Amino acid sequence: MIVGANLVAASEAILFGVRFGLSADAILDMLNASTARSFVTESILADRILDRRFDFGFRLELMRKDLRLCVAEAEAAGAPMLICALAKQLYELAHAHGGGQDDMTVVVKELERAAGAEIARS
Repeated sequence: MIVGANLVAASEAILFGVRFGLSADAILDMLNASTARSFVTESILADRILDRRFDFGFRLELMRKDLRLCVAEAEAAGAPMLICALAKQLYELAHAHGGGQDDMTVVVKELERAAGAEIARS
């Protein structure tokens, strides 16, 4: 759940900077030199997405299932999972666009479409 939500949040931050003319490489360097550093920024975004490799190794369908179960259990327990629920919607959108058997990282493509920008090595 945290990796899925973190991928969405970090991708949004990078796309925000890209829209302002910064390179995705530079933004990731800044994130990875700060407290924003995470497995997602160091391994998924820097090592894969920058090179347009959407192959982290965890299927989108499985991330959807995990997020769906997490949100359902949280609701049953009366615990708010607002960010998780929003992330789940983005993974659902990626699935609706045909990415069910693809890697979970295709969710980045949904964010790129919305931002009109791409996370790619310069």
